[in-house]
Amino acid sequence: MRPASPNEGHDLAGEPLVGGPPRVEPLHFLSIAGDLAGRLAVCALFWWSAFVDILPTWPATVDYVAAQGIPFPWVASVLAVALEIGGPALLLTPGLEAAGALLLATYCVATAVLFHAFWLLDGDGRDTQLVHFLKNIAIAGALLTLTARAHTHADGA
Repeated sequence: MRPASPNEGHDLAGEPLVGGPPRVEPLHFLSIAGDLAGRLAVCALFWWSAFVDILPTWPATVDYVAAQGIPFPWVASVLAVALEIGGPALLLTPGLEAAGALLLATYCVATAVLFHAFWLLDGDGRDTQLVHFLKNIAIAGALLTLTARAHTHADGA
């Protein structure tokens, strides 16, 4: 029989060993899972827009941007695709989440103002553009909340 070690039954920090896997508190798990699910949902929205809406209809997209009076529509369209692909990638990159969220929030506000100018319209067109404008502003608000959370977690609060 082997003699008992002075640390037997304790971890390296001297804490008593407890059998089984580490316990994850349910609310902590839900917080982590919800955070990841939320980020993936935001990524899906922007990636869908880039890969399914903008890129397959590239000439029409550039024409639409030009029709809004935006200078250099081809360049603006390339920047939009870069933001819609790169911004979500930053949301999933540890340490860069806040940068991605802030970029995408700025993009959402810009697109709301440039492409959903409901204040210039009347009737059903006004209502439709108002809904799209408010949707973009709401997404920007959620992204700003994510920016603030990322900074809070980075500061150790």
